[in-house]
Amino acid sequence: DFKSQKFEHHFSYSIALSVSRRKAKPVQFSRIHLL
Repeated sequence: DFKSQKFEHHFSYSIALSVSRRKAKPVQFSRIHLL
């Protein structure tokens, strides 16, 4: 199902984002956020 697949991707993306937010410097995070 495409909808659940999209949700799964968004969920893992959010996790990766929060993890990198903790590790990375603010400049790196804003660069990730812009992508």
